Amino acid sequence: MMPSNCCRCTHNIQENGRLKARIAVLQARLQTQSLGKGNVSVGKDETASVPPVSTDSRRNPLAQSPQPDNFLTASGWKCCSNAQPVSLIQPTETFNRFSPLSSGSESEDEPSLVSTPPVTGSEMPRPPTISTDKLKTLVNGDSITRSIRLEANHPAIIHCLPGGRATDVKANLKMVLAKDKTGECREYRDIVIHVGTNDVRMKQSEVTKRNIASACKSARKMCRHRVIVSGPLPVRGSDELYSRVSQLNRWLKTVFCPTQKIEFVDNWPSFWDSPTNRTKPGLLRSDGLHPSWRGALILSTNIDRALTPLASQ
Repeated sequence: MMPSNCCRCTHNIQENGRLKARIAVLQARLQTQSLGKGNVSVGKDETASVPPVSTDSRRNPLAQSPQPDNFLTASGWKCCSNAQPVSLIQPTETFNRFSPLSSGSESEDEPSLVSTPPVTGSEMPRPPTISTDKLKTLVNGDSITRSIRLEANHPAIIHCLPGGRATDVKANLKMVLAKDKTGECREYRDIVIHVGTNDVRMKQSEVTKRNIASACKSARKMCRHRVIVSGPLPVRGSDELYSRVSQLNRWLKTVFCPTQKIEFVDNWPSFWDSPTNRTKPGLLRSDGLHPSWRGALILSTNIDRALTPLASQ
């Protein structure tokens, strides 16, 4: 005999028993669907039609102790749980049509949707090879190179850098070399470098020497044949400036160019008058640094002579 409870407790117990019975019915119907007994749909109205379940064990067997794991009792049916349950949700095959665009590697048994043409050579286009006689000469230097005019058999491009030093020449060569790789410019037959007058004003002889050597090293990457160094011109000014320019010219002529196998254009004898120990009159402007039109003609002739042996080959 059930113990006496208050009305609220009795109602909760009845509601609990009703829900358990409803769960058992739903589980039984799911098992029935899995065994092929037919598809049974459960609606809202059906849930409401389930009568309240009594908690008396004599009148409702569901109120008894829990059933064993291998049996489920619902509405007088007995279903064996030995049958393997079948999932009602079937897996859906998926395919990513954007998988060829991903960065990961593709499987060997899955062909790619994007056909890639075979690579037969280097991806970077190579610039066309130009014959030697069509290559030009590059003259790169300070403001003294502004008035250089070479002969017709030596077509040249003049890169004049006013106030430029050896570091400026190297930076300009790197810029031209970068354009060469993109095909905007071509390589040069010879490169003539004329610097030194502005470098000696820094009063750092060893730094100047290293900078000139570095500029010549960059020039070797761009010319097909030779790098030519045009020596500085004697200047009119202080004795210190003249001495530094003279020492730089001597180092280029006797030490640097012979050891590096670089051709040197010695402009000093053409502009310096040894008997009078001064520059030859009429070859420099009034500033004592830049050549006049006569001096520019002599400087151009000296560079032409250095380029002439190559033209006869």
